[in-house]
Parts: sequence; structure tokens; C-alpha cells
Amino acid sequence: LPLLFQLSLGVFESLERIIYGVEMRLDAPRNVGQNRIAIVNIDPKSIKQLGPWPWPRRVIADMIGILKDNGAKLIGLDLLFSNREQNEGLMEVRELRGAILRRGQPSTKDTWILNRLEAIEKNLDNDKILSHSVKESGNIILPVVGNYGGYDTELVLTQDSFLARNSLRLHSVRTEFKHIASVNQLTTPFVELSENSHGLGHIN
Repeated sequence: LPLLFQLSLGVFESLERIIYGVEMRLDAPRNVGQNRIAIVNIDPKSIKQLGPWPWPRRVIADMIGILKDNGAKLIGLDLLFSNREQNEGLMEVRELRGAILRRGQPSTKDTWILNRLEAIEKNLDNDKILSHSVKESGNIILPVVGNYGGYDTELVLTQDSFLARNSLRLHSVRTEFKHIASVNQLTTPFVELSENSHGLGHIN
């Protein structure tokens, strides 16, 4: 369930027409109350239209913009982009641009090529496009995933250390929270994407 958003019921049909012509299944009750929620799935119909998953992240960025423009108040993106996209085309363009720059002072001909390569690089950088879309939308909640369990070894801290003074000790936790399991690893979206989000939330 990749995109969860709140919006007015009147845009349901228009969303189906707008988002790349995909016939999207909106799992929402027929008689909704004041807080209306719709779920946009990546389903066989959308995969048939846009090709196999995963899609370029610019597609998700475009969908975010469309949802925002159609009144989405809050969008929960249930896709964990913990690593940057493996984009060989982008790496090739960056390498060529870098090779030209390393030759020394660019000629007039080189300048035109460098400008064109820079434009292509921006167009291919799907991570930057997605991060920008998330920031511009201003209402995106991104997921984090915890790996539950204790650490194999515990760090011994002196009482006067910064960590010891600022750590939350179990005896200081309110009783109702003491049953919560420890998390020894947290997987988050890559840094730029996390920083541009409205917030982060656990999906497990």
C-alpha cells in the first residue's frame, strides 16, 4: 500500500484519469466521514501501464505532485527508499562531465557540451527529483523500519560522559512503556529524502 493520503471525495475519479492514465483502485468506503482516507495501490493495472516494478523514482515524485495538487492533506509513502537509486546512465553522464572538466580550462565547444551534460544529469537524477517533490509537497510521512532485539554487546559508559548524561535509562521510563521491545537497528530513507519529509513513522 504505497501511497496513503487524505483528500476530498470529489477528486477520486479525476485521480484515475490524471495519474498516467492508470486505472487506480482506490480502497475507500462508499460512505466516508469527515476524515476521508484513500489508498493508492501499485497493482497489476498500473504495472501494465508503467512497466515492471520498481519504477523510476521520478514517477513517484510526479504522483506526489498530482496528489498534492488534487487536495491531499497528508501523504503516507509506504515505500522505504533507504538507498540511493542505482542509475547507470546518471553515473556515465557524471563521469563524462568530470573527464571534460579534468582536461583543464573548457573551450567554447566544451562549455556547450558541459551545459548540456549538466541538464541531462539533472533530468536523470531521480533521487534529487523525488527529494524535491517531497520537500515541495510539505506533507509527506516516510517510513522507518526497526530491527527488534538487544545489542550483542553493551557499551560501558562512565558517569560523566556525554552519552551517560543524555541517555534514557530503563528505570526512568514510565511503567507503561517498559514492555516495549528494544530496537538495535533502524532503517530510514536516505538522508536527503528524510530531511525533506514532513515526518517519519514506523511501518512495523
